[in-house]
Amino acid sequence: MSDIKSTREADVATITIDRGGEGGKVTVDQLRDLTSAFRAAGASDAKLIALRSTGNDFCRGRDPRRDQPSPHALAMRENVVKPILDVYDAIS
Repeated sequence: MSDIKSTREADVATITIDRGGEGGKVTVDQLRDLTSAFRAAGASDAKLIALRSTGNDFCRGRDPRRDQPSPHALAMRENVVKPILDVYDAIS
C-alpha cells in the first residue's frame, strides 16, 4: 500500500503524503506515486488540487534507505533526479 493517498471531495482532489513517522521523507517509488497522483488529479475535473502531509513535518526530502544505489552519475540522474523532476512536471 502506498503512502501517497488520493481523495476527492466535490471539486477538490487531495493528495496526502502519509509519512508522518518518517518526517515526510519519500522514497523514489513514492515520488513516482506522487507524480501519478498529480497526473490523475490534473486529468480529472477537479477545480483544486491540494497537497498535504501527516505528522509535524511536511516533507523533509528524499528517504534513500529503500532506494537502489546509483553506481555512477548517469544512473543517479535516472534513478533519483528524474523522479523528482517528474513530480514538478506533473504539477505544471
